[in-house]
Amino acid sequence: MSGGRKLQGRARRRVSTRTALLLCVLSMAGVTLLGLAYATWSPSGAPRVLLGAAGTLLCFALPAGLGLLVLDGDQTRLLRLRTLSAPHILYLSLTGALAICPISLLGDIPTALAHSLFGVAETGARSAAPDMALFLPMLLQSALLAPVCEELFFRGYLLGAMERYGQRRAVIAAALLFAAVHGVDALFVPRALFGVLLGALMLRTGSILAPVLVHGCYNLAVLLASFTGLGGLFSGLTLVSCALRLLGSAAFVVAARRAWDAHGARVRMRLSDGAPLTRRQIALLVCALLALIVSQVLTGVGR
Repeated sequence: MSGGRKLQGRARRRVSTRTALLLCVLSMAGVTLLGLAYATWSPSGAPRVLLGAAGTLLCFALPAGLGLLVLDGDQTRLLRLRTLSAPHILYLSLTGALAICPISLLGDIPTALAHSLFGVAETGARSAAPDMALFLPMLLQSALLAPVCEELFFRGYLLGAMERYGQRRAVIAAALLFAAVHGVDALFVPRALFGVLLGALMLRTGSILAPVLVHGCYNLAVLLASFTGLGGLFSGLTLVSCALRLLGSAAFVVAARRAWDAHGARVRMRLSDGAPLTRRQIALLVCALLALIVSQVLTGVGR
């Protein structure tokens, strides 16, 4: 009886701010090391996709798992797991796909202003045509793995851990960290605003699936624009590009508003109907995940 109360007390223990900050530092350090690996190794093709997938797991999935299951006990209550209604799924998908328009447009404006006011040269040469053989691996990594892992960490764990300071502050803090790990560049502000939208939609719908769906559809739109050769329509401030993205931005606002006003389902999902995982089982799962990553890197499986 006393042992059961002890475990229940441990499961309900409050999330430590120190733990959340430690995991943020761990994630930022992992992203920094991944950037150094890209700079020194300069991988391309399948090795780059594989390295990106491994980095996503180590930089976001691992901290999320540590925060939700290990360091402060079972904190899966932080995950909002209400199911999404059909209108939610439709309008959230459209919101994510159309987000490429305002995000790319807001990212181009500072660059154009710096070029016109201070004569700063526009950086970023045209990239080579993508290898179609990499479409499926990049689709799985960018539109599925990355949104799930990143949203579990930023909106699933971090937002819930910081919610004691107020929902608005928690949403903004998680959004700023989300933008920072993706780079402090011309897209920092659009990414931060996108992060605010993701957090607000999760609180509104009561489901972590909402930001996962929006994030995944946005990444999918970026990937499709790149592989279909339409990326030029979402870069630069030409008349055609601006007109297209302004129309897309208007449609984005309408879709986001419809997603915000949609009626949600009242059914709450459950992660598991059984007993929670023990620390030994969690450690074995983490070791198996790390072993899988190392084996893929060393053997080149999936290349």
